[in-house]
Amino acid sequence: MDTPARYRLTLVQEPKFLHAIVSGVNDADTVARCLDGLRRACIARRCCRVLIEERLEGPRLTTYPVYRVISQASERARACYTRGRLRTRP
Repeated sequence: MDTPARYRLTLVQEPKFLHAIVSGVNDADTVARCLDGLRRACIARRCCRVLIEERLEGPRLTTYPVYRVISQASERARACYTRGRLRTRP
């Protein structure tokens, strides 16, 4: 059974960057899913410059959940960058 989306990710391709507008519930799961969706969108568009406009509702996250989400997302993003860089070498 799929869980309903707790956020909405709107993407607007600007001339030099991707503008991502995120709205929904402010919790660690929402932020993690949103970052993953944004990573996939960037890969599909071959875009590495992103402006994230966050419109999440609810209490602010504490330090540890933010650290955990960002560190996991950073590892996934680093893997994409490394693979892309390796593919472009002659």
